Amino acid sequence: SFGPFDLRRGDIAPFTFAIVAGQSFHPGKYYTGATDFTNLGLSALWAGWIYDNPGVDTDGDGYKGEYHIFCLDSILSRVDTNMQQGSPTFDTIWYCRYGDTIYYQGDGVPDFKGASPPPSPTVTLFPGIDKFNRGQIIARWNGQLSETTPDQFSQQIDFEGYRVYTSLTGKVDDYSLLSSYDVENYDRWEYDKDNKIWNIVNRPYTMSLLRQMYGDNFNPTYYYNSDHLFAFYNFRTRKYEEYYFTRHDWNQSNYRDTTKIHKVYPDQPYPSTLNRDSAAMFYPNEVTSEGQLKYFEYEYILKHLLPSQQYYMSVTVFDQGFPAKGLRPLETAPNLNAQREFAQNSSALVREKKLNVIVYPNPYRIDANYRERFEGWERPDLPESRIHTIHFTNLPNRCTIKIYTLAGDLIRKINHDFAEGQAGSMHESWDLISRNTMEVVSGIYYYTVESEIGNQIGKLVIIR
Repeated sequence: SFGPFDLRRGDIAPFTFAIVAGQSFHPGKYYTGATDFTNLGLSALWAGWIYDNPGVDTDGDGYKGEYHIFCLDSILSRVDTNMQQGSPTFDTIWYCRYGDTIYYQGDGVPDFKGASPPPSPTVTLFPGIDKFNRGQIIARWNGQLSETTPDQFSQQIDFEGYRVYTSLTGKVDDYSLLSSYDVENYDRWEYDKDNKIWNIVNRPYTMSLLRQMYGDNFNPTYYYNSDHLFAFYNFRTRKYEEYYFTRHDWNQSNYRDTTKIHKVYPDQPYPSTLNRDSAAMFYPNEVTSEGQLKYFEYEYILKHLLPSQQYYMSVTVFDQGFPAKGLRPLETAPNLNAQREFAQNSSALVREKKLNVIVYPNPYRIDANYRERFEGWERPDLPESRIHTIHFTNLPNRCTIKIYTLAGDLIRKINHDFAEGQAGSMHESWDLISRNTMEVVSGIYYYTVESEIGNQIGKLVIIR
């Protein structure tokens, strides 16, 4: 229920509501079985948590919400005896085998934030072409924010890894996975004596943490199911414990393999400070020329590409999830930071070497069926009436392209304006439509490319 509200003319009263559903819930009069509120209640609970995140101080006043201190399997640790006025006072100290502070209610200030993956990195593409006319595109990114931003709910850093995708059309469903990288960590399975099942209680453990807990020679791959258990005597609880371990994701953590996702500076230790300004001042060897921390610099090289084909490349980031709470790993969308690029000479190289403009296909034949015979010359995702395209490459990032008839009449003017280093800045296309929105006829045409590094002129032929 809401209210009461005293609303005058022109006043606005915002209401927040949630539509909640749950499996195995059958309130209908024709259902004779027991009604199960479990999933419905869990959905309602999550709706409330998304509205007001537990454990998050939204307004900065120091209050994070209501909490409960959770203690499992407490044991007597010690008893202290204090003498006050000749009478002994016993202070009993208990130790929790597992303990945690669980926030179950927010601070009363709406957040409207659900579980989400780490922040997506900004990707820069570096195109190129070799002497054999084979193209390549280098995708490079810095993962500092992705790897150091805490999760909204747990307030713990739960970064797991990166994935690189490519697409020829840029459509959401057309992206294909090229490579994956994730940290080496393991889920620890523990036996629940009450329910007689094996389950995961805690977040995944890194190899360094496991060896800190169980010894320098510990190898979790030896203990991979309930028939191959690891027995450990806990001196604090004075009990034997048994576990087995499984990989969390794929543990593809070799960041030195240059055929996969790899670090640009594989020998760079963890930074002395995460403040880039302080690092640039006090630890200049830890910072790139662009002011980024070297430790978080990654790249992936996509090789043997067709220079005439456009490629969309994307880098996603995903978290660990929380198997104990049934939360699967969350990954950013491939099209979130996708960029279109051609595996051609970069506009910076064009400017440096003053390369000549290249036009293809030239001559252009309407009946040549370029879509099937020459990949990239005509886009497969466009309808037949819009596929006719002439391409210009080896362009500087800023220039003007003009197409004329032999009589000197201006047919089309194209303003090519990209930021320096921006993806696709060396390429432009013409759809064979005149400035009067008419299809051009067969014939010989002149084109000019005007820029601050010089002007070029050439001919192109269209055959219908």
